[in-house]
This record gives sequence, C-alpha cells and structure tokens, in this order.
Amino acid sequence: MRFTIKAKLATAFGAVILLTSASSGFGIYQIASLNDSVETMLQGPTQRVELAKDAYSSLLMLVRAEKNLIAADSQSLIDRFDRELQEQRAAVAATRDKLAAIASPQGRTILEGFNGAWQQYLTVQDRIRTLASQDTRRQARELSLLDGDAALAQALTAARQLSDRLAAGTPGDAPRAAQMVAQVQEAARIGANLVVATDDAATTRLTLRLDAALAEAKRQRDTLRRLTGGAEQALLDQFSRDLDSWLGIQQRVLVMSREDSKGAASRLSAVEARQAVGVAQKHLEDIVSLNQRRMADTQAAIASQYASARAMLIGGMIGVVLIAIAAGTIIALGISRGLDKAVGLARSVSTGDLDQQVQSQTDDEIKDQIDSLNGMTANFRSIAGVVDTIAQGDLSVDFKRLSEKDRLGIALEQMSANLRIVARVADRIAEGDLTVTASRQSDRDQLGTALERMLEKLRAVVSESLSAAAQVAAGSQQLSA
Repeated sequence: MRFTIKAKLATAFGAVILLTSASSGFGIYQIASLNDSVETMLQGPTQRVELAKDAYSSLLMLVRAEKNLIAADSQSLIDRFDRELQEQRAAVAATRDKLAAIASPQGRTILEGFNGAWQQYLTVQDRIRTLASQDTRRQARELSLLDGDAALAQALTAARQLSDRLAAGTPGDAPRAAQMVAQVQEAARIGANLVVATDDAATTRLTLRLDAALAEAKRQRDTLRRLTGGAEQALLDQFSRDLDSWLGIQQRVLVMSREDSKGAASRLSAVEARQAVGVAQKHLEDIVSLNQRRMADTQAAIASQYASARAMLIGGMIGVVLIAIAAGTIIALGISRGLDKAVGLARSVSTGDLDQQVQSQTDDEIKDQIDSLNGMTANFRSIAGVVDTIAQGDLSVDFKRLSEKDRLGIALEQMSANLRIVARVADRIAEGDLTVTASRQSDRDQLGTALERMLEKLRAVVSESLSAAAQVAAGSQQLSA
C-alpha cells in the first residue's frame, strides 16, 4: 500500500491536531464544569452562609436595640430605640425571606424551626416593648417628684406654720409640731428610697419604717388636735388634708414602683426572649454549619475534578508531544535515509560508476525519486553500452530515444546514423568507387571534411594515375609500332 510523505505528514499533524483539539475541548469542558461548580457553590451554600450570618448579625442588633429600649430613661430615647428595633426586625425578616428563596429542602426544614422561634420571640418582644414603653418606675418617679413633692411641700408648709404659731402662743406644744414635721420629712425620705428599692427585703424594711414614721406623725397630729383649737385646728386640718393627699400619691407611687414594668421587661428579655433568641440563633448556626459542610464537599469535589482534569490534560499534552516526536522522527529518518541513498547513487553516477542501484523500503516520494535515479542510471548504462559498441566498430547498433525531448538519445541516433553513412562511404571508397559523395553534417564536422578531402585527393591521384597509365599505354603502342 502506497503511503506518501504527504499522507504521513497529514496523518501525523492530523493526529497531533486531533489530540490537541480533544485536549483543548476536554480542558474547556472541565473549566466550564469547574465554573458551574464554583458558581453553584457561590449561588448556593456560600450565599446561604452569608445570608444566615447577616440574619444572625441583624438578630444581635435587634437584641441590642431591645436592651437599649429597656434601659432608656426618657420618652425620646424610648421612641428612638423602638424605631431601631422595628428596623432590625424588618432586616431579619427580609434576610430570612431571601434565605428561604434559595434554601435547600434540608435548609427549609431548619428554617421552619427558625420561623417558629422567631414568631415566639416577636410575641415576647411585643410584651417587652409595651412594658418598656410604660416604664412604671419612671412614671412613679415623675409622680413622686411632681405631684408628690408638691403635696408634701404643702403639708410641710402647714406643719411649719403650725409650729411657728405654737412657738409664739403655746411654746410647750411647739416641740410636738416640730417632731411632727421631722417625722413627715423622715417619711418623705423613706418614701423616696422606697421608690428606687429593687430588693424585696429592702422594700419590706422601708415600708415598715415608712409606716412607723407616718404613724408617729399622725400621733403627734392627733395629740396637737386635742391640745389646740381655733386657728391651730384649721392649720392641723390643712396639714391633715395635705398629708392625706401626699399619702395617696405615695401609695400610687409605691404601686407603680412595685409593678416595675422595666424590671418585668428586663426579666422577659433575660429569660423568655433570650431563650427564643437562642433557639433562633441555633437554627441559623445549623444553617451555616450545613452549608459550610456543603461548601467543603463542593470544594473537595472541585479539587478532585481539577486534579483529574489537570492529570488528563498533562497526559494528553505528553501524548501529543510523544506522537509529534515519534512521527517527526520516523518521517525525518525515512526521508533522510532515502535521500542518503539517492545522494550516494547520484555521487556514484557523477564519478562514472553506472553499476550502482539502490532499493527503497518505503512506498512514497523518496521511492519515486530513487526509482527515477535508478532509471536514469539504467539509461546511462544503455547509452554507455551503445557508445562502447560503437567504439568497438559495430555500427549496427540501433539506439532509440526515450522521448521526444531525449536530446542525448537524439544525438546518439544522429551520431550512429552519421557513422553508418561514413562507414558506407568508406566501404564504397574501399571498393574503389570514388563517385560516392561525402557530405559534412556541419562546418564543424571534421570527419565529413576529412572524407571530402580524402575523396578529392583520391580522385586526383586516380586521375593522375589514369593519365600516367594512358601515357604509358600510348608509349607502349608507339614502342610496339
């Protein structure tokens, strides 16, 4: 089967191109697959982790806003932190909705648990907001500082007026009025401490002391009422009314202080709200852990896929290089060996050695070249044989040209024909026929020119010989006569 160099080169380069294309296609496929895996990880687990962390952060900010709301001691701060609380609620809800939109089935199950804890937390937090907005301790302090202090000031004013009047009229009763004023002031001090008391034992102790101080003040009042009359009685009545008013306000202050909406809000925040937040945070942490595991699995798969693609690409490139080297080596060696044989044959022919002949093991253009050189050498041997035959004087040899453009064959044909003509002329001359005509083939035909001159001289010699013979014959006749 003929396998030309063109076919070899085409096969080798085709194989290299095919393997390179296959490696490139495989590489592109693997890159696209890696890109899909990375994009899936970024759009899936990575984004879920980021959203879960955002929700976790917003939840912490919500808890902080809740604590600030509980600690706020003015309406403006309460309103400010309540707005912040509402904003963080909206942020958590928005992030949760985004997370639910891209959550996996297992993630949705965890998210349902988060939603339950979130709704429970919102319910508790609404109660905390209500209690923190009420702030009964602050209201109690405001009532004590405003209405309570005003009523107390009026009662003390009436008591001092009574003490001054008694000091001026009945000095013996004035100490009782002063002691009554002192007990009222002591009751006011105890009431102020009772408002800010946070310990049950302290509250009980202060309540007993308050009751004792008020009882002593009332006892002094009743004693003065029995000892005095007229204008002093009017001042005592005014003192009693102001004291009862202050006591009523103080009772309301105590009730509001004991309600302690801030404390209740703080306790709700520390217990129920904290538990709900902890459960919600645990669910968010589970979502983060789940997606981090998936990210780790995806990263491991990507690393394995990359290693496999890298190994296959390296193997493909090595195969391409080896095939290219092998094909190049085989083709180069075949061409080199064939050309070496052809050069050796041409070199032998150039030195006159026409007996050389080479064989090619391949069926390609190199074989065609060697066959052509072998044919040329055979033609040269044929020409040499013809020339050798002619050199031996055998002019019967008949040489045929190989083609219309075979100038050497044409020259040999003409030379053979000319030599045969010369031989015929010489043969005629040898037979004594000097009538033959020898014509030169060209001005440079030395043999033809020599034959022409030889014939002319032979004709002259023969002519002179004939003339001399005639003269001899005539003389002989004369001698005979």
